[in-house]
Amino acid sequence: MVDDRISISKVVGLRVSDIYGMYVLTSDGENVGEVLDVLIDINSWILMKLILKPSPKVAKEFGLKKRFRGVKPIEIGVDVVKSVQDVIMLSVSSNEFRRMLKRQFLGETS
Repeated sequence: MVDDRISISKVVGLRVSDIYGMYVLTSDGENVGEVLDVLIDINSWILMKLILKPSPKVAKEFGLKKRFRGVKPIEIGVDVVKSVQDVIMLSVSSNEFRRMLKRQFLGETS
């Protein structure tokens, strides 16, 4: 089982509030969304997931845009975060990111 957590102490000099609104890019440079919120394990205080507002392209592709309710958020484990600077860079390509979302929303395993 892959550990999809990162210790907040490893993110030196960064407040959780600093990442709100940051764009999230795949390893090949596609903007896949922006950070809306985070999920923290309250027992260990370890950052578990980023909750994203998907980009318009991702939202359309996965049917996440709802007519009157806005866009359904997506969650990604922090195990795929490569770096955090002005943007959050993921260690996965656009294709790998889409496979992750298919598992999340469609229950597909391939």
